[in-house]
Amino acid sequence: TSALDNESEAKIMNEIYDLSKDKTLIIIAHRLSTIKGCDKVYRVKNGAICLQE
Repeated sequence: TSALDNESEAKIMNEIYDLSKDKTLIIIAHRLSTIKGCDKVYRVKNGAICLQE
């Protein structure tokens, strides 16, 4: 979604969240706004995967 404008990205992500109510999704994103609806966010930092607080 990085090539989309903010409004289009928000619409697509809302649809994805609506479709995934009882599923686990792994979403890889560069922008934090893309994953604002996620329950847990992990970051890669210095070669390690860390749960973002």
